Amino acid sequence: MKSRYCFPVVHLSDLIRLCFCKVLPVLLLLSLPKAELAAQTWQQVINHVPPADPFEILPTVDGGVLVLIPSRLMVKLDVDGDTLWTKSLPDSIGTFLDAKTDPSGALHLMTWFNWDFNRIVSLDNSGNVIATLVVASKYDDFCATSDGFLLLENEGVANPDTTIELLRINLAGDTVWYKQYINPAPLWYGYDVIRTADGGFVASVFETKPGSVKRQRVLKINADGAILWTTNAPTIEYSSPELGQVLEDPDGSLVLMGRLSLSSAFYSIRLSATGQVLLEKTNYTVFGPRDFAPSPDGGYCITGQSPLNGVNRMYFHKLDHDFNIVWKRYFAPSIYGTNGRSIAWSGGNNYTVLGSINTSVEPTPVSFSYVIHPDSLGNVQQNLISGHVRHDMNDDCIAGTGEEGLSNWLVTSGVYSTLTNSAGKFEFGAGIGNTTVTVYPPMNYWQTCPGFDTVTFAGPAGDTSFLEIPVDAIVDCPFTEINIGTNWLRPCFNSYYSVQYCNLGTLDADSASALVVFPPEIDFISAEAPVLQESGDSVWFDLGALEIGECGSFQITVFVSCDSVVAGQTLCTEAHIFPDSICYPIFNWSGAEVKVSAQCINGQEVYMTIRNIGTAPTDPAILLSGRCVCPPHEHG
Repeated sequence: MKSRYCFPVVHLSDLIRLCFCKVLPVLLLLSLPKAELAAQTWQQVINHVPPADPFEILPTVDGGVLVLIPSRLMVKLDVDGDTLWTKSLPDSIGTFLDAKTDPSGALHLMTWFNWDFNRIVSLDNSGNVIATLVVASKYDDFCATSDGFLLLENEGVANPDTTIELLRINLAGDTVWYKQYINPAPLWYGYDVIRTADGGFVASVFETKPGSVKRQRVLKINADGAILWTTNAPTIEYSSPELGQVLEDPDGSLVLMGRLSLSSAFYSIRLSATGQVLLEKTNYTVFGPRDFAPSPDGGYCITGQSPLNGVNRMYFHKLDHDFNIVWKRYFAPSIYGTNGRSIAWSGGNNYTVLGSINTSVEPTPVSFSYVIHPDSLGNVQQNLISGHVRHDMNDDCIAGTGEEGLSNWLVTSGVYSTLTNSAGKFEFGAGIGNTTVTVYPPMNYWQTCPGFDTVTFAGPAGDTSFLEIPVDAIVDCPFTEINIGTNWLRPCFNSYYSVQYCNLGTLDADSASALVVFPPEIDFISAEAPVLQESGDSVWFDLGALEIGECGSFQITVFVSCDSVVAGQTLCTEAHIFPDSICYPIFNWSGAEVKVSAQCINGQEVYMTIRNIGTAPTDPAILLSGRCVCPPHEHG
């Protein structure tokens, strides 16, 4: 099989965002964590249409939670995670901007309707709209009190100025007070506003200083709107306003938590009740935080997503009062990624965490809401499905213990999905009732045996089921794949290619090798794989024998020419793996054989050629670069 990789040349001064080609998955067993538990826990997936990342989770007065989904969908879960009701708000409500509860537990949404005004929508515990207030569109952050709302201006990005506007209104929408604060530096945007225990408020905004570095300014405001003090938090390059917040500790100190914009690391700052910096920490082991909540012992909880081998894992971490990590918990029920979004704290050690679970990556990710209710140590109990996917060598559809396991096979249960590890093992969680388990072969040389696809659990958690799943080879043949890619290419510097390869076929690939062809502007320096031969721009590498399901990778060091390339020029490198024979299965092959190739045009464009080199037309249902049906020998 062949892989071609084209990448523009960049200079050191160029700032680029990297895009990755298709890379074969790393052989890693992703599963929901096992737990030792002392309290009721649960997990729930909400299959909503259209699929989308969830917006927010809020605690409700009855101990349940309300899940908000961007399509104006609301889902109410009780204390056990069961769905009580699902409701859709009318389109006239607008798009969710913010969501808060007031001291009584009442629910309030801020929505965007048009460029002229926003709305504050108040709901009862059944999701019915009980009041709607219209406010100016420049206010899109707010806090809810028992007698009204405080609104914070957030229009600095589009219209930077030095004025902070604060508006206090009652439940009828009447103005209680309106205040302007003239800031010493241009504002970037409003960040967060909270009610404090003394009846006043704290607002946080981002301002810019010379060099366009953004820093956080904190304002303490009394109940009548007077500014008691302002201060700058330590100068850090912060991220988006929805990725951080302000908390008040019982001792009156203020805690600022968020995400650094460049590294996505977690930052935390404690200010005294009068604005002095007491503690500041940055933790680069906590990646991509999204939401924060206090804990009754004076610590904090965080949720977000952390990548492992290119796949996001949702996490729920516990910190102590000084922002040190107490424990970390990860949840990875899908090989396509799981992201933490929001925490609902309902008192004591009771938390419910909202995330999104992805079920695909192409052509666009499909996401659903994933809700967990862990115990006080962050664990979630569940039923567990585990097993082996084995190569049925004697074709009797019985998985013998001596038959080898098959690695890197996709196994799913609803939206939960995992890959078998190097021994062919898999495991994932499941809920009450019937669960259908589906095994997906990596390519069509394989077929699964029937009768191994249903598991039934009487309760929501605590049971296990083990499956031995045999799969048969339709044809006996190796099938090798290769991918090559790089982060960047810079003139006059060494650059590095990464090569990944696999044998997905039904036989071992003896004496496998790889051919890499570089463009004239790139000189081969060295590689981690043994070199068999060099000839001009072509280099052959020895990969050895590849067993069924075996994958590997190696790095290549190259030097990019100083004189013959310019910034933005596209350089194409091609990789080919051997053996490359294709053994067509006997079933229903029409005789069509499609070949796809690419060619660099003037170093700036890539021309794709799709050609049917077989003896019959392709099936009209096949999608080939825009649904073209190719007669024999036709290309385009």
